[in-house]
Parts: sequence; C-alpha cells; structure tokens
Amino acid sequence: CRLSLTHEQGRRSEWSVSFQSRHRFYDTREQFDLNGVAIPNSSLVYWRPELTAQWRFHWDESRHWRTTTKVGWLLNRDDGSGYFDYDRVQFAEQLRWSRGDWEVTGQARFGWYLYRRQRVGSEHRDRSYVLLELRAERRLGKHWLLHAAAEREWNFSNDPLDEYRDWMINGGIGVEF
Repeated sequence: CRLSLTHEQGRRSEWSVSFQSRHRFYDTREQFDLNGVAIPNSSLVYWRPELTAQWRFHWDESRHWRTTTKVGWLLNRDDGSGYFDYDRVQFAEQLRWSRGDWEVTGQARFGWYLYRRQRVGSEHRDRSYVLLELRAERRLGKHWLLHAAAEREWNFSNDPLDEYRDWMINGGIGVEF
C-alpha cells in the first residue's frame, strides 16, 4: 500500500510526500528471543511502514540541471519479541545533468539505523552508512542506451560484522519499450 501527495510549485519545483506500508514474509527465517537466540519452529514477518519527503528543483529554464533532496524514516518491526526492530533515518542529495541523449547523475546518501533491542556487548547495536554514486547514460535511438556507473559505500558500526567498505563499477547496454 502506497499513498503519495505531490505539489508542483511553478515550472521548476516539486514537493512530494509519500507513505508506504509493506510486509516481508520469510519462508525459513525464525523469530529470535530478546537474547538473540532463534526460536525453533517459528516464522518471521516484518512490518515496514515508511514515510518519505522529497523536493526536486530545476535550476535552469531549459531543465538541464536538477537537484533532488530526499529524507525518509522507515520502521522495521518483527512479529515476535522485537529483536529485529529498528528505525532507519535516511538523507539523500542528487545532482542530475541532462542534455539531448546524455544524462549524468551524482548522488550521496546517508543512513542511520537505531536498533531497539539488539546489543553489542553492553551497548545497543549501532549502524550507519555513506553511499556515493556516479552514473552516466547515453541514449542510442528511441529504445537503446549505454550506461556506466560507479558506487562507493562505507558502513560503520559497533558490531564488526556490520563494518565494510565497498566499490562497485558496472556498465552495460539497456533497452526500454
């Protein structure tokens, strides 16, 4: 279920707010008790409501330059003890340049996870991330396109299993109908 409200402010600006509610059902994952121990013969379901606000602004009359600012708040609630419950706050800023058959996009995203029950030693589990993306796309006619993208991600946590740094580079040919 998703509800959205969008308001255009002149030719160059647009605000939107959306609410989405999802359930995630797992076939093989089990619920955990408050100590992080799996509960045998149980099944896990997440309820994930999310509220997002977004502002898009075209910086020039010809609409070549656009920024998009997005903030979001997601709740993750399990159907058991609450061991997997967390709140995620996210902020993203995107800069897009488009002209003719070319489009280049750069984006930075920041997220913070606030765990309610999980602990690392004597502290609540703590996790955050920074993600930088750069993508270039060239249209080849009406349906075909070439693209290349690079993504750099940093994850920070007081749990060593959550800590990582990642590079991803990809490219390809796409078709749209």
